Amino acid sequence: MAAYTWDESATRVTGVILESSGESIKADFIADVSGRNSKASDWVKKAGFTSPERSNIGIDVGYTTFVVAEAPNNQRDWNMLYTIQKDIPADTRGGGIFCIEGGRYLVSAQCYHKDYAPTDWEGFLAHFKSHPFPVIYETIKDCQPIGEAIEYRYAAYLRRHYEKLTDFPSGLVVLGDAICSLNPVYGQGMTVAAKEVEHLDQCLPQCASTGHIADKFALDFFKGATKFIDAAWDAITVEDFRYPQTRGQRPKGYALLKWLNRRFFALAATDKEFSVALTKVIQLVEPPESILKPKYLFKALFARLPDYQGEPSYRPEAASVGAVKQQPDGAI
Repeated sequence: MAAYTWDESATRVTGVILESSGESIKADFIADVSGRNSKASDWVKKAGFTSPERSNIGIDVGYTTFVVAEAPNNQRDWNMLYTIQKDIPADTRGGGIFCIEGGRYLVSAQCYHKDYAPTDWEGFLAHFKSHPFPVIYETIKDCQPIGEAIEYRYAAYLRRHYEKLTDFPSGLVVLGDAICSLNPVYGQGMTVAAKEVEHLDQCLPQCASTGHIADKFALDFFKGATKFIDAAWDAITVEDFRYPQTRGQRPKGYALLKWLNRRFFALAATDKEFSVALTKVIQLVEPPESILKPKYLFKALFARLPDYQGEPSYRPEAASVGAVKQQPDGAI
């Protein structure tokens, strides 16, 4: 997409111009989902509207990923292993093993602030061996990679504050990464986008009675979508600012939120019920207040991360919600 087209008053978007062909396509309503590099804020500014404020959080995250052949006749009772940092800010390394089809593992090293994993197999193994929880190294040390490593770098996450605007073109909304591009480590980007789409679906029926999109439709949409973005943004910025190298503005109440997060993650390492509850909040299935129950807060006061014993403190199938069962080729 090369640009929007406008009506004579330059207050309503009436279509788009395709970058590849220059073709103009008319539309009654446009949802810009062109991602982090969306030009929407620049294009509406050129038309005389206010461009949204921006927030950037610099984290310099990197992934190094290998596809690995699983050992023949390997016996395992899991489909995914994932480790996080034990002692932030000293630890910057995490990672995971994901079972995929064809008797293979997808093994990914996740690192903060440019502590990137090597792309050669021996260096990659040494990297995982250095983790405070070396269960991934112990699982893959006798495996062999299939092909070369794939690298991915992510310098900063970005939020455009459309919810603060008081004027915006009619016939246009922006959503997904075009509004807010989050730290990919937490796997929340698609969930937030899906929540925004669900919210959009709830907003659109109000236009049916009038037969057109109201002038303030986008502003109302942005304000409603903020609750989903805030839930993800506030949670991950608290964690990421535990690193002094992280760049940007800390969230309000940072000291208290940081203390709570540390207690919650420690409790999740040993308490099955709370681990499920916390995961639901992180993945935006439940709101943040769902883990602020007195019984959780009391237990969190005394929670401590367990020492590494070579095995997880409990198996997923022991959790209080549905079990994760072994399927052929590592499918869930």
